[in-house]
Amino acid sequence: MKKTIPLFFSLFLFISCGQIKSVVIVDTWWDEAYSGLANLKKEAFWAGLKAFQPVSVIEMDSEESAYNFLNSLMEKQNELTVILSPVFNSYTKNWVFDEKKINYIILNGFYDDPADNVIAVYSSREEVYREAGMKAARYSESHSNCSVAAVFYNGTEARRSERDSFIQGFNEAGVSGKLLVSDQQTYAGGEKLKSFISSAPEKDVGLFFFSASSLNPFCFEQAQTLSIPISGENLNSSGLHSELIEFSIDDDMVRIVKTALKMGLDGEVENDLPVFPLLKEKGIHF
Repeated sequence: MKKTIPLFFSLFLFISCGQIKSVVIVDTWWDEAYSGLANLKKEAFWAGLKAFQPVSVIEMDSEESAYNFLNSLMEKQNELTVILSPVFNSYTKNWVFDEKKINYIILNGFYDDPADNVIAVYSSREEVYREAGMKAARYSESHSNCSVAAVFYNGTEARRSERDSFIQGFNEAGVSGKLLVSDQQTYAGGEKLKSFISSAPEKDVGLFFFSASSLNPFCFEQAQTLSIPISGENLNSSGLHSELIEFSIDDDMVRIVKTALKMGLDGEVENDLPVFPLLKEKGIHF
């Protein structure tokens, strides 16, 4: 181990024929990041777990503890599937299990990983974002052709496609209001994004739109002080403006989690689930 990250982990164990077949590792970010702000993933994630089957929970306080626990499992068996919330993807590069076979399933596809033993499970939501772009345009039209400021995370192909679909929908509406777009390359944001948000009043912005992967406490705090309506995925805070573009990914997230669990347990996925694994062009995939 090259480093220790002071985070808390929950490990969910799925046992088959006396062996632990799959482990789900979840950081506290899923529980706390949107507390009091927006219920973007939390309840949907837990609903996905609980809808599948009862699980056991073991609490651990660091990346090193989680690695040591997984290592102890791998001493007794030759293969394990680890289902991770997105933040853990970078940690797996420090985890070495010799010749044992370990597979990773990343929930919600925040990362494009070149490793052959990594699959990101996510939902393709281009049409949802295209419709959201059109709704944003109609909002602009009905509010004196105000500008709309939209923020997207651009770190993966899947997220960039959501951004492009939103822009397409806005442009197809043919309104005279402007669409201002900022790409966010890190979860926490930065000076460039802070400047983009703070300059909104002078650019006649009448609505903020944050994609699911860009809406975080940093963005919310910066935008909320300007008293400009905020929109995004599944925002349910009573303090938000009532004229929001509302569409929910609750059901979507449940399907993502259930799909990942099903893949982790038996490698099969129901054909009718509108969620799919992001497979690599090369390499062997489980």
